Amino acid sequence: MSFPEAIFSFVFGDGDPNAGFDEARWRALGQFIQDRGGVVTAEEMAAFLDPPPDGGSVSTSGASGLEVDDSFVLPALLRFGGEPLVDESGHLLYSFPSLQKRAGSGGRREFAGRLGAARAAAEGAAPEVATRPPAPALEAEWLQSAASLGQTVGAVALGGVNVAAVWFLADLLSEPTMRMYAAQQGLGWIAALLPFLQLYAGAFFTIPAVRWVVNQARNARIAQRNAARETAADALSAPLPRLRAKLDAARRAGVQKVIAARDIVFSSDKEVGGEQELAEFDRRLQGQRKGK
Repeated sequence: MSFPEAIFSFVFGDGDPNAGFDEARWRALGQFIQDRGGVVTAEEMAAFLDPPPDGGSVSTSGASGLEVDDSFVLPALLRFGGEPLVDESGHLLYSFPSLQKRAGSGGRREFAGRLGAARAAAEGAAPEVATRPPAPALEAEWLQSAASLGQTVGAVALGGVNVAAVWFLADLLSEPTMRMYAAQQGLGWIAALLPFLQLYAGAFFTIPAVRWVVNQARNARIAQRNAARETAADALSAPLPRLRAKLDAARRAGVQKVIAARDIVFSSDKEVGGEQELAEFDRRLQGQRKGK
């Protein structure tokens, strides 16, 4: 950046570093839910949302793995049209029908993945869908200034010269004889301008000082939210048995949802080869049922 831009950055900062954060995390969460069949747990969404801070109701201790106050998922339910559901084992899951993937939207690879998951569900096995823990959505901290060290030093030096000049001028005009002389020379307006010059000189350093205090508080809250999301993601990396069972229940529920809504998932724009493979799978499934 140029030196004038560096001066502006030093005094006023560079704006919100997380201006596009909300839109990016909603997009990432929507894709994450799609990749998991449209049914997820609160623990999985915690890496994208604003779960309770570490040490509160989000904890990795205990037999249940990550214990979550599910109220923080409400924004996701409202945004994506989700709804809670309880499976036969009592696991509280969240279904998002609008995020069920369509076979035609992702091509042959996506269709094959869904078909493989459906086969696993029909055989009573846990479906092999995306199980990698999500990368937590992390906010960037507020910077005091994006100016380089040299530019910052230059801005401070300029501000120091400005303060010294205003102080010298104020001291000079504090003498009545100098005020009178300035008025005789047609420079009386300088005395009238002096309060504004003093205000400018003071604001040159006061504004950055106030921003520093505000940014410290902002960054402390950001660090707390990021830590809670990282804790949630870490708990999913090595889930304890009860949490693993809940995650497996969500994967099975997602597959069952896809099978029950084939008219939604497999739309008219699906590939011909995919239709033939699905028909073959249906015939094999019917044969298995008759055999039983």
